[in-house]
Amino acid sequence: MGFTLRTKSYSAEGREIIRSSNVRGDLLEIGRDPSCDVRLTDLAVALRHATLERISPERIGVSAEKGLTLELNGRSVQFGRFEVSQGGDIRIGSHLLRILPTPPSSGDVAIDIEK
Repeated sequence: MGFTLRTKSYSAEGREIIRSSNVRGDLLEIGRDPSCDVRLTDLAVALRHATLERISPERIGVSAEKGLTLELNGRSVQFGRFEVSQGGDIRIGSHLLRILPTPPSSGDVAIDIEK
């Protein structure tokens, strides 16, 4: 199991640029720190802001570090869970991490990351 990350950015001409990468395992570290699996370049994001974890084949949990929050499907929370089959949106700073609906039997969870 793991995660497929698709980072979207835009060229000066407005063309969409997508960079894909795979992360093995059930845990993703999210933050500004270069060692994080998902690096978000925004000063509103802490060095280690949140952790995304596949807690079962059907569920994903997300938790912000102590004293921090994130937006999960439009609600400001410190932690939350959602079904892999339904997907969900996580906003940290100016970045949106969209977890795409994935069948639980699928090995990887697909995540689109955009600013």
